[in-house]
Amino acid sequence: MKKNLFTLLLVAVLISSCSSDDGDGPVNASIVGTWDIVELNFGESVDWDGDGTSSDNLLDEIECFAGTVTFTAEGEYSSATTEINFEATETEFTITCGGPVTASGTYSVDGNKLTATDAEDGKTGESTFSISGDTVTFVGPVQIVDVEDVDGEATLVLVRR
Repeated sequence: MKKNLFTLLLVAVLISSCSSDDGDGPVNASIVGTWDIVELNFGESVDWDGDGTSSDNLLDEIECFAGTVTFTAEGEYSSATTEINFEATETEFTITCGGPVTASGTYSVDGNKLTATDAEDGKTGESTFSISGDTVTFVGPVQIVDVEDVDGEATLVLVRR
C-alpha cells in the first residue's frame, strides 16, 4: 500500500481544519518572508528510518525532505516541499522522496491565529502561531486520510531565511 504524505507537512498544519475567518485585518508583517521547515512534531516518537533512534521530529526520520514557505505582505503564501511517500507491508516499511510539490493561496492574521485558504481546492484552515526571533512555530490540527494513528495536533517549526 503506497501513501503520499505531503499533506502531513504544510497543508496539514496550515490548512487542515475547515473554518471561516470573518476578520479581514491587516497581515502581520512579522510573518512576511521566506521560511524553511525544520521540524514537524506530532508529540510521539517514531523510528521510521530504522536507525534505532526514535524522534518526535518527523524530519529527523525523513532525511530527504526539504520545505519552504513564503508569506507576502499582500496576504499570499506559497510553498514548495518534497513529496514524501511510504510503502508498508506486514514486514517492511519504506520511505521515499519524490519531486517538489507546490501549493499557494491566501492568508490572514488575527492576533496569533493564521487562517489560510488553498488556491487550488479552496479549503480553509486555521492554526495558531508564535514568532521568536527568526523562528515561527505553528500549532494546528492534523488528520491524514488513510494513515492510521495520525489524527491530532502537530507543531510545525520554520526558520526565516
